[in-house]
Amino acid sequence: MTNIEKKAAQIKLLLTDCDGVLTDAGVYYTAHGEEMKRFSMRDGMGVERLRKLAKVEVGIVTGENSLPVARRATKLNITELHLGCKDKVRTLLSIAEKNRLFLEEIAFIGDDMNDEAVLKMVGLSACPADAMQEIKDIADYRCRNYGGHGAFREFAEFIIKAKTVIGGAVNSHSSLVIEAPQNGVHKMTMTTMTNDHNDH
Repeated sequence: MTNIEKKAAQIKLLLTDCDGVLTDAGVYYTAHGEEMKRFSMRDGMGVERLRKLAKVEVGIVTGENSLPVARRATKLNITELHLGCKDKVRTLLSIAEKNRLFLEEIAFIGDDMNDEAVLKMVGLSACPADAMQEIKDIADYRCRNYGGHGAFREFAEFIIKAKTVIGGAVNSHSSLVIEAPQNGVHKMTMTTMTNDHNDH
């Protein structure tokens, strides 16, 4: 069992950037100036599977104020929606406090430099295959798929597998240590009692 699998087994909320993760980072305009974005139906299925199989909710945190994103969130029953977000760190801390979650219980997938600080703070970080190199360098999980073309679904399936297959083993051999809160959010560390199991 790898360290990244142990991290994934603890996740309760997956937050995602939109442009460059749920989309291909492109934006399209009609002749009337209406904005259009392309979303993957497979990513949408990933949201549903996270809820059903792993009890993990999904939220969107994006710097854009986009009607298509709001409509996509409604379609997927995503209520943790933060549009026009210019301070993603503050938003992350607010989400954690509101949902009474440790940062280690939150995952984030992003692709660009405005995601860097959040990626460094959460329990599990990820990026699409076509993310900025600086983001690839710090992400725990680097997807094989591109943004808007299955990267979110790939990361979702990794978490589902960790939660359903690996999670039970982690929880049965682990204890939690709660540290003093920082910035209003508690920090959780996990102590694992090993039984000479090899990583898979």
